[in-house]
Amino acid sequence: MDVGQLEALLASPLAEDIRSGKNVLREYPFTVLISASELDADAGDDQVLLQGVVDCCFETAEGLTVVDFKTDRVFGEDVRRRAEHYRPQLEAYSAALERVLEKKVVRRVLYFLSPGETVNL
Repeated sequence: MDVGQLEALLASPLAEDIRSGKNVLREYPFTVLISASELDADAGDDQVLLQGVVDCCFETAEGLTVVDFKTDRVFGEDVRRRAEHYRPQLEAYSAALERVLEKKVVRRVLYFLSPGETVNL
């Protein structure tokens, strides 16, 4: 990882949010059985096993924030387009965390390291 990118992350408002958050989890692995319709409204009622690793999750007074760090080399308007590409992943991870941690996810965040940009989804 580029030192400048790391410095930008550590100086960002997102890093401050993480530092002030409670119960910060890093590289949190999960496995959960969920309804396929939670991932795709047209999928029906079948159950699917969802496994993943959440980069970072922390608690605020409002609820949980899920953070995913991305190394994609995107800039400008491409950052928002790429963020939309990752929306289903963050939504699935959020659904899993709500079930496993029994707390509501109130914020989903992507942090793109190359441009140093935060996108809330």
